[in-house]
Amino acid sequence: MPVRIDTDDKGMDHNEATSASHLALRQQRQLLYYMRLIEHEMPQLAAFRKPFVPPPPAHPLIVRSISYGSEKHYAALKRTIVVPISRLPLKNAAAFHKFKLLAGARWSVEPPKDSGLGREEANGEHGYFKISCEDFPHASMNLKWASDALDRLIATANTLGTWRPRLARHEKEIMHGDEEIFDRQLETSRRNGCLIGGYPKFSTFGVVVGDRTSEGRDEFVRYHNAAVEVPNSSAITRIAAVSRETGVFIIVGVIERDLGTLYCTAVLVDPVHGYVAKHRKLVPTAMERVIWGQGDGTTLPVYEASFSGDESATKAKLATAICWENYMPLLRNFYYSRGVQIYCAPTVDSRPEWQHTMKHIALEGRCFVLSACQYAEEKDYPADHAVANPDKRESTNVMIAGGSVIISPLGKVLAGPLLGKEGVLTADLDLDDILRGKFDLDVTGHYARPDARVESSYVTNLSHLPAYWGRQCLAVTEKTTGQANMCS
Repeated sequence: MPVRIDTDDKGMDHNEATSASHLALRQQRQLLYYMRLIEHEMPQLAAFRKPFVPPPPAHPLIVRSISYGSEKHYAALKRTIVVPISRLPLKNAAAFHKFKLLAGARWSVEPPKDSGLGREEANGEHGYFKISCEDFPHASMNLKWASDALDRLIATANTLGTWRPRLARHEKEIMHGDEEIFDRQLETSRRNGCLIGGYPKFSTFGVVVGDRTSEGRDEFVRYHNAAVEVPNSSAITRIAAVSRETGVFIIVGVIERDLGTLYCTAVLVDPVHGYVAKHRKLVPTAMERVIWGQGDGTTLPVYEASFSGDESATKAKLATAICWENYMPLLRNFYYSRGVQIYCAPTVDSRPEWQHTMKHIALEGRCFVLSACQYAEEKDYPADHAVANPDKRESTNVMIAGGSVIISPLGKVLAGPLLGKEGVLTADLDLDDILRGKFDLDVTGHYARPDARVESSYVTNLSHLPAYWGRQCLAVTEKTTGQANMCS
């Protein structure tokens, strides 16, 4: 109701107005504000009006909300959308696959327990998508955001590109995906300290035969503290988040900390399943044995990953061998026997001879070889880190010269070698090239001769050999877990 103020009362103090009067004034002002909006703003907004088209009965979109009656609760404004992915307007199998990668943790195989889906809807071939929002002050705004996010995901999933594996150097990630997202997320990872630990080239850790220095022990403490636990660490969690957010499969090298022992480890992270496996370097090379432990046959994964192509989702088997492990014939043969298609070889060997090794492995195994080699200068290391020539320190002196390369199953260099600078290599991979190569050479199939082996007590009985020799004999039998057995 209008408030009447007697202006003839010269002695009246307006501050003495009652609370009810102030409330009525506020209501009047709010009413005038809305009337002005209707008069001046609504006609302009009408130009953006779109007709509402309800979803057909065969394609329900379920929106869930919670009501607390008359009680105010922050969750009452939250809106959740749940939909079977098979009912989304996605073009083909590749689009369905890409949508799942983009959805990340919002995708599930089984319908969410609180989804409200009836029995007839709970049979999704591609699983279920769930998204919610509670950030805005009105329920309709939260619902609008969730609906728009779903629309953007569908549009992105229907925009398919060619799958290209990417080799990122200096932080050593092998991945595929959109270049802009890749570069941005890689930089984000570096700023957040995800990729911790590295190759301490030229460091001696104060070791000589028969003695260790206290300075070397302190250096090992710093190196140990910079390592990560796999998989239970914030670094691995962050890498998995980057993989999920970008739809990128990541193979990244880390220095793994397991109690008091360090390992040179490659971590495999799937955009849908997160961390899936790790590989520890079996035999550290030369001086590396001072600081790294030896891996074993329990961490020799050959992982089948899915990638989105132009028309369909493509699966490929990936494996990784670290640096001079690639000179171990039995390890290579183990991976060949498991059908590796993309053979990843992270390294710090920038010598020209390494390129010949990579070509040999590609030709021998009839697989694609992706080798990522660091490029590093003195400025990339701590100021007190050891260098080749302490008398000629210079920030731009090269510590590791690079040499990343991508090679086809027939030994053709598809990209690289990239030397003398940081960069990203890309290549289109046609997995049928593997079969074209195996037409005339399959070293674990028609070109194998398992009968042509030495049968002697020297080989079959290892009891008289040093223990470490047994670690180099990899049996190609499997346990029920699918991992390789080690001869002992």
